[in-house]
Amino acid sequence: MKKLLVALLAFAVLIVLAMPAGAGRPPGKGKAQLEVTKEADPGYFVHADGDVITYTVGVELKGGDVASPVSVFDPLVELFHVSGDDNDDGILNTGERWIFSGSLTIGTDHLAVEKITNTVEVIAGDLTGSAAASVEVRPFGECEFVDGKMQLPSDTPMC
Repeated sequence: MKKLLVALLAFAVLIVLAMPAGAGRPPGKGKAQLEVTKEADPGYFVHADGDVITYTVGVELKGGDVASPVSVFDPLVELFHVSGDDNDDGILNTGERWIFSGSLTIGTDHLAVEKITNTVEVIAGDLTGSAAASVEVRPFGECEFVDGKMQLPSDTPMC
């Protein structure tokens, strides 16, 4: 009996050693992961006091069952939950993609920087995730106007 147990243990060790690196549970099985995305609209430039950047955040649970409560923290904008809780239970279920949205109105203080980078932090149950979106700042003073139309500087694809 002892020899059989030793043989089975040795066989199991050989199987584990023969598995390719990273092999294990198939995707979607095992430890849950929180996927967080963030997009900015417009995603390229803002020009003036009063311009608006709208941020959209997506939150999805992968490989787990449920996560609750869901908290979204954004230092620049107040985000509102707009869709994705398919059964309206307030619990992030696998397969649901919750969407949050909020807007930032550009002020003169924003025009003093070259780029606005905004990072969102998400906590769902015991999981955490983050994502960032950046928008360049190009004040109208850097753009040329000819006959009332904006002309692109030679070193930029868009003004």
